[in-house]
Amino acid sequence: MSIADELGKLNELRQSGAITEDEYQEAKEAILAENQSALRANDGEVWPYPCSIKFFN
Repeated sequence: MSIADELGKLNELRQSGAITEDEYQEAKEAILAENQSALRANDGEVWPYPCSIKFFN
């Protein structure tokens, strides 16, 4: 599952009320931390979020 898929499913849980905002933020940070290598630019700079994709309203 891609990072975008994971974050999308997490956002759906938040919007449906299945998880709280705090749980959402904690889980989102964990997903991004686990995938730091996938978010690295070619020169090694870390991008905190995929810049070309809008996940949240």
